[in-house]
Amino acid sequence: MLENSVQYWAAAVPQKTAVTLVIPGLNVRPDAMEPMVQLLNSGGSDVYLVCLPGLQLNEGPANAADASAWQHQVKAAYRVAREAAAALSLPLYFLGYSLGALLGQSALLSPGEGARFEKQVLLAPAMALRRRCYLLKAFIQFGRPATLPSFTPKGYRVHPFLPLSFYRVLFAEEQKLWSAGPTNRPTLVLMDPADELVSLRKLQKQVQRFGLSRYKLVLLNKRRGLSGNYHHLILDEASMGRENWEKAKKEITAFLFA
Repeated sequence: MLENSVQYWAAAVPQKTAVTLVIPGLNVRPDAMEPMVQLLNSGGSDVYLVCLPGLQLNEGPANAADASAWQHQVKAAYRVAREAAAALSLPLYFLGYSLGALLGQSALLSPGEGARFEKQVLLAPAMALRRRCYLLKAFIQFGRPATLPSFTPKGYRVHPFLPLSFYRVLFAEEQKLWSAGPTNRPTLVLMDPADELVSLRKLQKQVQRFGLSRYKLVLLNKRRGLSGNYHHLILDEASMGRENWEKAKKEITAFLFA
């Protein structure tokens, strides 16, 4: 086990059905993923939850992001989950939120030892960023300010401010993904059409362009007032509302475990 970098959550039923690797989003507390983890556990899946360097609760203020460190952490956690799945003769699944979803897709493209997931669930995947997000590139180019307030609501976030280098990694990973082309494997995508960071139209165009025929897109329409009106946050009942939460649980359970 990778100390302090991967959390293990055992299936909540005697008959195990899968092993799932889970990666949280940019500046999202690992424990904010617990409702999703528990949903997977209830379906019979063991879960390995990745804790990214610089985004853990026991760390100090966020320093510069290191893409290679994140990628190394993801690959190392993937190997642990893969070996566990092989030992139990179970399928290996993936669930990622926002940046976590993007890093999971990057892991699939890694030369030599690309990840292999039989199914994957992507929550508000940061793989089709809106044009407005690229305004941050102007800040990155000039290096001022050195940090920006986090978009993630308090209670879900690790740090109140993030260095610009974190966003630089985000842009670079998105570009790398679409330059190489994502893999066409069974994939469930859940997002809100009003997502502030991810463009539904751009994602649909990319799915069509790359012939991702095994992608299924499910839309969640959040009401105003939830999680500070932040539509990108879709992790639990509190952030998306009861109706959307029940819909998300039903879709994920049917997709992975039916």
